[in-house]
Amino acid sequence: MAEQGLRVLALATKTAESDRAEPYEDLTLVGLVAMTDPPRDDVRTAIDLCHKAGIKVVMVTGDQPKTAAAIASSVGLVERGYSQVITSKDIKPISEMTDQERNRFLEASIFARVSPKQKLDLIDIHQQAGSVVAMTGDGVNDAPALKKADIGVAMGQRGTQVACEAADIVLQDDAFSTIVAAVEQGRVIFGNIRKFVLYLLSCNVSEVMIVFLASIVNAPLPILPLQILFLNLVTDVFPALALG
Repeated sequence: MAEQGLRVLALATKTAESDRAEPYEDLTLVGLVAMTDPPRDDVRTAIDLCHKAGIKVVMVTGDQPKTAAAIASSVGLVERGYSQVITSKDIKPISEMTDQERNRFLEASIFARVSPKQKLDLIDIHQQAGSVVAMTGDGVNDAPALKKADIGVAMGQRGTQVACEAADIVLQDDAFSTIVAAVEQGRVIFGNIRKFVLYLLSCNVSEVMIVFLASIVNAPLPILPLQILFLNLVTDVFPALALG
């Protein structure tokens, strides 16, 4: 059942002779209950966009390895049959890790049975490698990791108040695709600002050079201050309005 992406819960019973009896000893197994929490339909498309944009998506979960691998393959995070799932027992304290282990963690896409403390270590490993880390979470245990990450993203609908306060961004629809859309729009804005700055430099530097050369050779100013003001109004205002 775990290989099908199901979360398995064991049910057991016991007849206690007194209130002081140990409740977790001599239990009789009744059966297993399998539950599923299917990913949203837009997650696969969002992950494909992340891969095309050069963004590495990593699943860090408390589920067992087979369940995590099945869910990851269903959304296109890894290929079906992916077996390189790293569990909590494989994650040592950062001070005890070798370079080979660090590289293995940087290349891995699935971490299962991970504790809140180990989430902090994984974020630290990626940050030391020069990566910008965005962390998503919704529980109280996720708050330290959300705060440590470069960008903490909390779920607004099912997230706890502690997680929302620790995060930098709160998603109102709890959709992973919203994060991808935000990254896309952010890159567009950053690219436009960079182009605008280069455009301003090309205009203003030429004006400064003309005035500077004219001052060196003691020649009349080829551009008067009022003309410079007019040029700046024409060349600067409209691109600034477009960016706004």
